[in-house]
Amino acid sequence: LLLCFFLCFVFCSPPVLPSSLFVPTRSHSPPFHEQPTFLNKSTFLVQFYRMGKKSKKPTPKSEGAIAASPVGRPAIIIADSYDRRFTPVTLETPRCLLPLLQAPLLWYTTELLASANVTQVFIVGTAHAGQISDFVAHSLRPAYPAITFEVIRAPDAASVGDALREVQVRGIVESDFILVSGDTVSNMDLAEAFSRHEAARAADRSALMTLVF
Repeated sequence: LLLCFFLCFVFCSPPVLPSSLFVPTRSHSPPFHEQPTFLNKSTFLVQFYRMGKKSKKPTPKSEGAIAASPVGRPAIIIADSYDRRFTPVTLETPRCLLPLLQAPLLWYTTELLASANVTQVFIVGTAHAGQISDFVAHSLRPAYPAITFEVIRAPDAASVGDALREVQVRGIVESDFILVSGDTVSNMDLAEAFSRHEAARAADRSALMTLVF
């Protein structure tokens, strides 16, 4: 009975359509608790990852250098879940666009990145990539003018690894970046986590990834 009530509360909302989708304004963003709260049950919440080929002749100044904060850092959002846990709900709508308090989950993920002053976001989509592109064009870009959004379609991807390979093949990210799933809901302070990532990288250049659960 409780499970049925929860599913009705989360999913019994108007269909998520770009033309009629309710999207909160930045000044009326969905409320967060004072303490970090995670509603995501995926393998990872946030990853700080390194991608790209090493320079053939790195200088002592640039070799393994890391910025002091995530400002200007690119972020990659994996918009596909690559599983069937929410079928049949996700047959017509991607999981990242399912509504939570009348706002798509992808909105919360973007707000998390915006609060960390991320200015470049790549969204990798496989299923329903057209709906994701419409949501970005009609909702995210107008609401977050300081962020550059690019939707990368990976129709043949079957996993997160395939999605990241699609990004790597295009050569659009060659530095440390933030990796997050498109259904992440959190008010976590990414600056602290990024500082720990920087410390790990400074101590060991082979430390390529920091996981946040």
